[in-house]
Amino acid sequence: MEAKHMILIFVEDTYSHSGWCQDLVDGLVSELKMKRMAFRFIHSIEEMNQSSGYIYVIGSSTGWIRTVLKDANRVGIYPILLCNQAFHELDVRYSTVCSDTNGSMHHLVDTLIATGRTRIALYGTNPHSVSDESRKKAFYYAIGQEDQRDVYINDGSTDETWTHLLRWKEKDSRIILLNQRNAGVSAARNAGLDAARGLYVGFADPDDYMDPEMYSRLFSAALEYDADIVECGNHVFEDSSDRLIEAKRRSPSRHFEENASPASFFRDSIWGKMDICVWSKLFRKSMLDAHRLRFNVHLKSGAEDETFRLMAVPHASRLLFIPDCLYYYRLMRNGSLSRRCNVPTYSKCVQEFQRLLYIVDYWQKQGWQNEGLFAYGVRKIRPFFVSKHPLFHQMTAVQQRSALDWWSLFYQKAEGKRFLSALSGRDRQLADLLNSAEPVPNGWGRILLAACSLLPGQKGRYYSCKKMLAEHFSQVCPNGFQKENASLEEPFDTSPPSL
Repeated sequence: MEAKHMILIFVEDTYSHSGWCQDLVDGLVSELKMKRMAFRFIHSIEEMNQSSGYIYVIGSSTGWIRTVLKDANRVGIYPILLCNQAFHELDVRYSTVCSDTNGSMHHLVDTLIATGRTRIALYGTNPHSVSDESRKKAFYYAIGQEDQRDVYINDGSTDETWTHLLRWKEKDSRIILLNQRNAGVSAARNAGLDAARGLYVGFADPDDYMDPEMYSRLFSAALEYDADIVECGNHVFEDSSDRLIEAKRRSPSRHFEENASPASFFRDSIWGKMDICVWSKLFRKSMLDAHRLRFNVHLKSGAEDETFRLMAVPHASRLLFIPDCLYYYRLMRNGSLSRRCNVPTYSKCVQEFQRLLYIVDYWQKQGWQNEGLFAYGVRKIRPFFVSKHPLFHQMTAVQQRSALDWWSLFYQKAEGKRFLSALSGRDRQLADLLNSAEPVPNGWGRILLAACSLLPGQKGRYYSCKKMLAEHFSQVCPNGFQKENASLEEPFDTSPPSL
């Protein structure tokens, strides 16, 4: 075959080793062989000058492609460009065979996932470009966003909820319905997590409502910053009047943190900005699944959110906050779970210690143990001892002894002796009191203690706590044993919940 009928293939050298390029070249060669057309590869512009045949140009670098096209025109060659874009702004003559954008994006994502790169971000898209819009749709499809679904869990409702859900599903096939016996909010959320297929997941409480664009704005922000968790602000409104309570409005300042390390817990501002609730957030689904993160079904309503946050956030390498108030939280609706959770004082104390021990155990298994977690625990149990109306005072002597035993267990598990110096002044004093409280002194000591407990502010509350603990220890036999035996309930299973 004469040279003028020879098909030349010029491949960008730095691009030739990529999977995309190899697939493209293999497809072209296969097509030429099937049509019995002669071809050869060239490796320089000089080789191109020696032929008047057709030239296929395959590359990725914009600069390289522009140079090759201009040089080809200079020697009178009309090249055919195999690329994912067309250079209409160039004053050159060429034909273009743009690759299948959808297929290319599928191939890219599959390649990245195969190598363990599951945190994939889309960048450089132009909303006014047809090509970029096609690329964006292909990207969303490749990462599973075309499988968008709203998952509704009917947790044993006794009203018309299930009937309404069935009607909605008839109108929208993307709605996924799950019906289960009443098992609580944590079990319902876990069922939703198992059913979810998207890149991110979010949770909403049934008695609240949200801005129609909340999830789309959170999702867009998460993609832009490749965030593992993104959070927005929220409004609070009264149940009876729907009036917004401006004082309770929460709008965190815009912030992006690339490494929210557990080592910075309780000291770094990034943790302080994050609300304990889960309903104003989006979580990367792959992160939750990779670390087997689910809600603890043993925790009562209200405690499961904060526990989940303290398990999930340390795994996140990128946290994002947007100040927009997009969620509307209903304040204590009559009949709500929060209203119905009338837990006795002692049980509240036990539940809080069990929750803290659960978190401590999880952090220890992850190698995250630090002074921040211990300081957090002391602050969470402080209302039981140091407050205007300390709950410890409402317990029986046996329950008080048991509560102190729970404290001792927490102090031991959280390595309180090691991290005691990290506590603030008042918290340090509280820990010292709980560790070594003495009976009420006699005479002037008793009077002085009673007088100091009447002082205003934190100082008076500290002395009230000291007096309260001293009165408790005065009920204990001189040899240190209790007059009654109080049982220390075993905490629930602290192993991570299985998927």
